[in-house]
Amino acid sequence: MARGLLRDKIYAYIAQQVQNGVYTPAVKIREESVAQNLGVSRTPVREALTLLAQEGVVEKIPRRGFFVRKPEPRKSREVFEVLGYLDRRIAELVCPLLTPTDYLKMEEYIAKIDVAITYKNFSDYSINQNQFHETYANKCSNITLLDTLRFLTCSHIPHTYTGTSQDVFAGFTACNAEHRLILEAFKKKDLSSLSELVEQHWSLIECEHFI
Repeated sequence: MARGLLRDKIYAYIAQQVQNGVYTPAVKIREESVAQNLGVSRTPVREALTLLAQEGVVEKIPRRGFFVRKPEPRKSREVFEVLGYLDRRIAELVCPLLTPTDYLKMEEYIAKIDVAITYKNFSDYSINQNQFHETYANKCSNITLLDTLRFLTCSHIPHTYTGTSQDVFAGFTACNAEHRLILEAFKKKDLSSLSELVEQHWSLIECEHFI
């Protein structure tokens, strides 16, 4: 694999781990661990981390290494508003393109989220929440729109939660109820309801993080 392509693959892997909450603020991203997991040398891992640092996803602390950057609450709230607009537009664009297979995948992730909530598993909740949205987002042909949403999601959304566990998982339950409504709007090709639901959904996700 060409060096640039390998770096980009590692970049995508690390960014996804950040988005899923595997790498969290204040925890060092160990180059050797990433290299071992992907079966690559440390050089392209360091290159990918350097690029992520340039884009603000991680920060490099001299003589200590790379760490996930902790987002500022005010900045994150602004980003959630923008994400609502972006994801709404993606949903509108892909709505006519979704198939019964896509609906089944989304139903599967909703069910997995229910299990994660039952067992109070933050990581599984985050992973399946992201996969629910990725199922329809992957149908979007507007690469710039999609890349912008993914970059903002990865670099500015907090990956830890405030409040008590009971508060947070009550928020997760409400969020998954909205997933079901969004899926029904997709199935009915109801663009008006879909647009409103998706944008409203990001407001709820914001509340989850700042309870």
